[in-house]
Amino acid sequence: TVVTFLVPFYLGSGIVLPAWLTGRSPWVATWPPSAAFCKKVRRAPPLVCAHGGESAFYPPNTLGAIKAVSETNARCIEIDASRTSDGVLVALHGRDLANILGQEGGAAVGDYSLAQLKALEVKGGQSILTLEEAITGAMSIGLDTITLDLKPAPPLGEKGFPEALLSVLDKAGCGDACQAWAKDDSLVHAVNEASSNLRTGYVVMNQTSSAKAEGLDIVVRMPQSPVMAVYYGMVDEHTVSAAKHAGKAVHTWTVNDPDAMKQVLEHAVDAIVTNHPREIQAAVDNL
Repeated sequence: TVVTFLVPFYLGSGIVLPAWLTGRSPWVATWPPSAAFCKKVRRAPPLVCAHGGESAFYPPNTLGAIKAVSETNARCIEIDASRTSDGVLVALHGRDLANILGQEGGAAVGDYSLAQLKALEVKGGQSILTLEEAITGAMSIGLDTITLDLKPAPPLGEKGFPEALLSVLDKAGCGDACQAWAKDDSLVHAVNEASSNLRTGYVVMNQTSSAKAEGLDIVVRMPQSPVMAVYYGMVDEHTVSAAKHAGKAVHTWTVNDPDAMKQVLEHAVDAIVTNHPREIQAAVDNL
């Protein structure tokens, strides 16, 4: 038995063109399926999660990118959550702020007030959103899951971050649709201590020496958190089996090419975070 699925051909910009127009065939993958694939993936395909929204057409975390997820058929979005110098949670990554500012590398969101960020010109007529605005936008298109990637930074750091997060979630009325994870276990622990209702996750990664030094490569930890956000390069039979044995859902990031998609599908992950939700969702729909 083999499995074949199609991924629509797409340009580097993320714009999908049909094969009859490009003159090129869709990418086709065929391989002998694993037992995990046959037992789970065909019965319950993984959730596809748009990383920052549909960022092929709009800057990540903007209202345009968030609303455009509805056009991809994906049922999940991951939104970055940072904090301004005056204590307001915003939907913004330091990398994306650097792009807006025309800087190399990253930029510190915490160096700017909300008013300063709102005054910045963002491509496509977009603007930087508060986290509440971003969540409200995602809720308006009926997504099943809204994942918040928590990124506290100086000068305020983690102090008061869990309480600020829970206040925003309460105002937005997100309920069961929202979940949050972070690379910092101490922050996840603080969120768990502040709320027993918010679903949380922790990041599993091994691609840097600092990640290993911090123990982020340890697969099963954080007993109170039911979700693992696993770097796709670590998705294998051992990792997924350990997660399932511990009763944790496996969400993998950031899956942006056919080979990575094949790898995570083969091991029957629960969710796939990607910069190409349109293409990955189309592939999953064709399984």
